[in-house]
Amino acid sequence: VPTPYSPCLLTLALPSHLPSSHHLLGSLEKNPKLAFYKWRVYSLTQGDTFEKWRTCPFQMFLNGVIWIPPIPPNSRKRERDKAREKRDKDREQKRVTFASEPIVQSIPAIPSNLGMAPTERLSDQQADDFFEILRALETRRDSIKEAMIFVLDHAVCAGELVEILSESLTLKETAPALKIARLYLVSDILHNSALTRVKGAGQLRRHLELQLPAIFKSFGELYMEQGPAAGQALHDIVTRILNIWGQWMVYPPGYLGSLKDQFMGSL
Repeated sequence: VPTPYSPCLLTLALPSHLPSSHHLLGSLEKNPKLAFYKWRVYSLTQGDTFEKWRTCPFQMFLNGVIWIPPIPPNSRKRERDKAREKRDKDREQKRVTFASEPIVQSIPAIPSNLGMAPTERLSDQQADDFFEILRALETRRDSIKEAMIFVLDHAVCAGELVEILSESLTLKETAPALKIARLYLVSDILHNSALTRVKGAGQLRRHLELQLPAIFKSFGELYMEQGPAAGQALHDIVTRILNIWGQWMVYPPGYLGSLKDQFMGSL
């Protein structure tokens, strides 16, 4: 049996080509291959395999850095299939709804809620592009930035963008690491939508306000599915984000407190 640092295990654990998804947010290493090797060795000692591993954040040591494992390829496929199934169902419902109406018609706007102005709809291609961005999202800064830019570029479609993003954050099939990356995206959207004059940017924040309670409730349910160490790491990430939003004053303190209650209510 090879020891954790033997050349034999190093050869098995460290592929010659390291995918970008193997960047670990919690690692303080400048060498991503060394960071990946450390995670892989630890993962194998915890009972994971080379084909299947746990994706929830964790700490190797008490009060240590938080590690976010890479997302298994099959996990993205399961979520992609689930999302495609739901989108096909939604399109079928729309087809049935408009079956008795004229073929030539304007695309309906997203209904207004709580005084919000109606927003435009994404084209099918734009919606598919956003789905792909969310499926490939990672916790790396450049990955989050790319997704945030797409959202701001299409901010006039704030209602549908937030709907898609919210759905991707509440799917039970989504890997924890991917859900965390998407929560970071939400945070980036909230921050940058307040700093830009892009048309529709303000609507992003208002539409998110309607969806965030369900999102944080979903994170509370995810917490309940984890072990003590992984659960604590997830708890630390979620509460840290809420604290940052409080510092940014993106929403009133009472509303942020209600989001924390949604998260803690499942604990």
